[in-house]
Amino acid sequence: MLARATREKQRAGPWSDVEIALIKRLSHDFKNGLLRNVPNGTSIRPWLAIQLRCHPMRISKKFPKESDLLGIHNYTFDEELERSIPTAVKYVRDLELQELDDKFKAQVVLERAGKFRQRRRRRKAKPSTSTKIVKDEPTKTHEKPPVFAWHSHIDDVFHEFKAALALESVEHIPTTIDKEAAQCMTMDCSWTTNDDFVLAKSFPLLSIDAGDATMIEDGNFVVFL
Repeated sequence: MLARATREKQRAGPWSDVEIALIKRLSHDFKNGLLRNVPNGTSIRPWLAIQLRCHPMRISKKFPKESDLLGIHNYTFDEELERSIPTAVKYVRDLELQELDDKFKAQVVLERAGKFRQRRRRRKAKPSTSTKIVKDEPTKTHEKPPVFAWHSHIDDVFHEFKAALALESVEHIPTTIDKEAAQCMTMDCSWTTNDDFVLAKSFPLLSIDAGDATMIEDGNFVVFL
């Protein structure tokens, strides 16, 4: 009971009645050695900060060092005192502590939900700074419909190029191509009527040998020599 994760996001802000009631009960049981799951030698202020999911300085600002709640105190479990408490009393005390802890957890959930809604409203209220840029499509000459290819073998890609570009042979197609080119590619081709070379849009994952092809400056086209 009352085990907390040490890496939870730390809470801040004003203290609620539920939080004050919980820290007073925890401090009382800590100083009297009645917490069975706290290791001996644990310092009170860091331990209380973990239970309340806040920074230790938040507790120090609320409660002075000379108060009964804090002070310099390391935990020591009082086994003799714990055994002397009647079972019925232990049961009631455990229920009371669990009820305080449940109320505190519910408060934390509400706090986080409120902060989430605030962030969401701020995001919605923030004006969009992005502008959509529409580029004019370049004028193409001698166009044909796009050719779709799905291949697992590079040789098939060469034959697809040949069919799409109406070449008599694949001798001018470069032979240095990335082995991972086995994927679905859209080949939207433009070309001239000159049989010596073909001007085509660059294709994803193609690695062209410098002796076989030349990249135009903008990188959008490849000239197959």
